[in-house]
Amino acid sequence: MSFFKKILSKIPFLKGNEKTESKEQVNLVESGILANISETDSIPSNSLNAVLERILIKKEELDDLEEELIRSDLGVDLAMDFTELLRKELKAQKEIYKDDLQDKLKEFLLGAFTEVKIHRNRAQLSPVSEKLDPFKFSCPENVLTVVMILGINGVGKTTSIAKLAYKYRNSENKKVLIAAGDTFRAAAEDQLRTWAERTGADLIEMPHGSKSSAVVYKAIEKAKNENYDLVLIDTAGRLHNKKNLMEELSKIQEVVKKNLDGQAYHLETMLVLDASMGQNSLIQAQTFNELCEVNSIILTKFDGSSKAGTVFSIAHKLKIPVKFLGVGEKMEDLEEFSPEAFTKKYF
Repeated sequence: MSFFKKILSKIPFLKGNEKTESKEQVNLVESGILANISETDSIPSNSLNAVLERILIKKEELDDLEEELIRSDLGVDLAMDFTELLRKELKAQKEIYKDDLQDKLKEFLLGAFTEVKIHRNRAQLSPVSEKLDPFKFSCPENVLTVVMILGINGVGKTTSIAKLAYKYRNSENKKVLIAAGDTFRAAAEDQLRTWAERTGADLIEMPHGSKSSAVVYKAIEKAKNENYDLVLIDTAGRLHNKKNLMEELSKIQEVVKKNLDGQAYHLETMLVLDASMGQNSLIQAQTFNELCEVNSIILTKFDGSSKAGTVFSIAHKLKIPVKFLGVGEKMEDLEEFSPEAFTKKYF
């Protein structure tokens, strides 16, 4: 069920007004095509719009719509802004057709991504960052790209590092180095060692309990001397001690900037979030952004349209671009994010 259709199907005033779906349309839904995020083929518009095609939205019904938008993880701010927009339009007309409503919501949500582009294009994150599309992860030629991977334990941070290493080592033919910066979690080091072997990436690690900044220094030196293209730095995710974590992340950034001073490089802080956590993911993003400015996001465990609202909410609230969606457990299950394609898929 599409993001928009799922919202409308829950609104009390819309129930009982559905048009009858054809057998072919029902089969599309039952087969899982509409819910499979990894499907690349577009779904015919008539199958998405077959239900509730002529529903009218009236002024007294906007509170129900607002409630469902909030429940869909769009967040209070986005939901209220959109329904307020509709209230203004309904002053001039008595009702809005469902098809018009869908177009208006689609245009409104795309506006959240436009805000991100405007905001990010004003910021110069590194000597080459202003030339990059804020929604695209880029590993330019002759530029060392360094990515600090942030996130709490359990959101899929280590697996995301492995997927990035696999993608850019095997699909892009880049020379990839992984730095095991979470030195107080032995399980993370063991996992990275395994993933490095499987992906063909190289790994820098130091004895358990070493300073993360020391691991990063060693990795950056190796990357410079041996002409690596991409360095992926695993970091600690212990949010219960924010002061120590902030100091640790700051030291890592200082090491990178100091050792790459005078040469072309791109430094990015990429936060990994679990999409199934809904608005809790937004809270995590806010917290990490306070500790260390977050430049981009990977949303993991993104296996259905019910979680689409989180993406729009993060874009609107924090102006941080989502760059990848983790859509499965395989190495290949990391999709590049496109605002236009993403929005189209869920409508």
